[in-house]
Amino acid sequence: MIAENLKKYFNMLTDEFEARLDQLSQLVDHRPAIGTYRETILRGFISETVGRRYGVGSGFLLTDNANSRQIDILIYDRHSDAVYFDRAGIVVVSPEQVLAMIEVKSVAALGSLSKERLLDGLTQLVEPKLAAPAGRTALFVFGTMGEAVLKEAIEQATATLPPEAFPDAIVFLRGPVILKVPKDGFLCVEVYKLLKPDSALGCFFGFLHSRLYSRQTHLPSAGVDGIFQWRAHFSPPPTE
Repeated sequence: MIAENLKKYFNMLTDEFEARLDQLSQLVDHRPAIGTYRETILRGFISETVGRRYGVGSGFLLTDNANSRQIDILIYDRHSDAVYFDRAGIVVVSPEQVLAMIEVKSVAALGSLSKERLLDGLTQLVEPKLAAPAGRTALFVFGTMGEAVLKEAIEQATATLPPEAFPDAIVFLRGPVILKVPKDGFLCVEVYKLLKPDSALGCFFGFLHSRLYSRQTHLPSAGVDGIFQWRAHFSPPPTE
């Protein structure tokens, strides 16, 4: 019963989110502004759903050596003493206080993302993940992606990126959903075709809540309202 009510709640959030999403694009044709607007809307919705304990902003991780590149969306514990800066939506925090790090990609008219931009998004999450290994990572795409191009990109990424640096989830607003999951004692990547095209946002919010509240290491495959498509395995490390 609780799971069903949560599903309905996430569906309601999706309807509200979609209603706001393209308001700006009805008035202006400026891709950078539309991309920034979409990212701001997503950050606002996350802030509304994660609870008052958690802060949400765009910002940086501060380590002993340097600061990270700017991360589109950081979710952190606002009660921590290691929040160094939190003003005007920009935050600087210790890696130990980060709960989730999200990279956002936006495609005009919610069209198809290119292979190069997907690989760029995955690469941009490597440094933050290695600096804050306990934090969860996700790539959120305002758009979709062709199956053949997606498969080529995922196979290339799993052949070159270490499993621990690969995002926990990749969510396309128009589907599909990709999860990093344990399988037979190893990590792999599973791709799901959504049963409903508008259920991606619910999957994304479910992913965040599973990380923040139950602190699961991996989201169970059963948490996706979709059909399993295919699986990619990470390349084994070279033998000495």
